[in-house]
Amino acid sequence: MNKYFDIVAGAIGQLEDPTGVERAEVYARIRSLLAERLDNSQASLTSRQKVAERLKFEDAIRSCEREYRSAAENAPPRTSSQTLSFEDFENAANVRPALSSALSSRMRILQTLIVRTMRLAASRDRTTSFLMFAEPCLQIAMIVFVYWLVGRLAVLDMPALPFAAIGATCWYMFRNVAIKVSEGADNERILLSFAPVSRFDIALSRAVFVGFTYLLIMLCILIALYALAYADTPENPLLMAFWFFIIWFSGLNLGLAVQPYTSRTPWIKRVFLMATRILYLASGVMFVSEQLFPEFRIWLLWNPILHMNQLVKSAFFVQYESQDALPAFALAFTVTLALLGLAGERASLYRKVRV
Repeated sequence: MNKYFDIVAGAIGQLEDPTGVERAEVYARIRSLLAERLDNSQASLTSRQKVAERLKFEDAIRSCEREYRSAAENAPPRTSSQTLSFEDFENAANVRPALSSALSSRMRILQTLIVRTMRLAASRDRTTSFLMFAEPCLQIAMIVFVYWLVGRLAVLDMPALPFAAIGATCWYMFRNVAIKVSEGADNERILLSFAPVSRFDIALSRAVFVGFTYLLIMLCILIALYALAYADTPENPLLMAFWFFIIWFSGLNLGLAVQPYTSRTPWIKRVFLMATRILYLASGVMFVSEQLFPEFRIWLLWNPILHMNQLVKSAFFVQYESQDALPAFALAFTVTLALLGLAGERASLYRKVRV
């Protein structure tokens, strides 16, 4: 037995004939005290040592429950109609806390996972942050160079630099959020051993990290362009932020929808990555639909990401008001994708999908 077994067994022993719900509450209180003690420890424990301590505690709970099960099975039968069976402990996981407490707990878990993701990204490869910033910058340079070759420095009266900056950052955010979420939590199984952490928490933390990173990249580029007199202030910042969030939310739900397939079937993952690269050409990164011939425009307008991208540009530029982008179509697509994302999350949770 590890050192936590005596603590858990002693706490349970103080209760007189505890029910499953009461035992679950004791475990939750001790678990929160342990997390607080580890975070405030003076011994400067590493993340790996903290994970090891938490795993020992979970082993102690399982050992205590095995002994309790054995004792309950050997005990004489009870005649009271109010007797609770051992299964009450298993059902206690479904007891929902108060809404404010649940939201606070989820926010703390999400914050911890985001910080962990940031530290892993910095420790595994020192060039990761540079590449995330350099990729959209190179894309912006390529778009501006293409327009420079044809003798234009504006796109429908929109300056080419901020036009390219908004299109590239929005697209790369959507694509990378979808890819990161679609990777699933199979490579993070150590986190799933902790009861409060779910697969959705891991996916959401990745999406928030990528979205916040590209938001900072876009802000830095636009501020630099404004300082150099290549860009003006946005016409409607709140509307621009709303559509930027909708693009991020769509990427999150797309990743959740395909995650049950891509995380376990390599060829589907390759097809998904290839499809996102092809979709780049039709998502309004380098152009707006009003520039195209009607024969091409009618087909490209079936792409909802094109609508979202043009709505972001409409909210930023005073000179541009999209005539083709439909907010209702973009929002309907987002709601549909959210439903598919919830279905994919449920399929991933219960392993019901067979490919």
